[in-house]
Amino acid sequence: AVVSTQSTGTWLSTQTRPQFCFALLDITTKRPWTGKELKALRKVVKCVRANKIYFRNLCWERATLQVYTDASLANLDGRKSGSGFVVYLSDGKERNLVAYSCSRVKRVVKSVFGAELYAVSEGLTYCVMLKIFLGDMFGRLPPITVFTDSSQVV
Repeated sequence: AVVSTQSTGTWLSTQTRPQFCFALLDITTKRPWTGKELKALRKVVKCVRANKIYFRNLCWERATLQVYTDASLANLDGRKSGSGFVVYLSDGKERNLVAYSCSRVKRVVKSVFGAELYAVSEGLTYCVMLKIFLGDMFGRLPPITVFTDSSQVV
């Protein structure tokens, strides 16, 4: 039962919505599981069932990709760092969530600056790939805007 519950947590953290992503990242990276992690997972699953996703119509001529990034230094078990990004397709009035990621930083970082820079790099890499894909589909390359809370990275 624990294996299937851990698989559920991993699926929820990668295939559902970003508001649950960090909570599930923290839960699914802990080994071995105790009753505390199982209770936290059940709470997140209850929230997932209660929330719905809505998509809005956008004007493609004004569409831009917006990527928001953030990272934390040594906030996970074992002093591992976490980072994440959220990508929106926006026309200035409305916006739709296109992609997101919340994961453990795969490199050794020794400062908040390093973790933040890693998050911006991951988010921008994904956004450039998405920009090329959308350009091939619609014949127009949307501009990319990056937002981060780190003044050092900008």
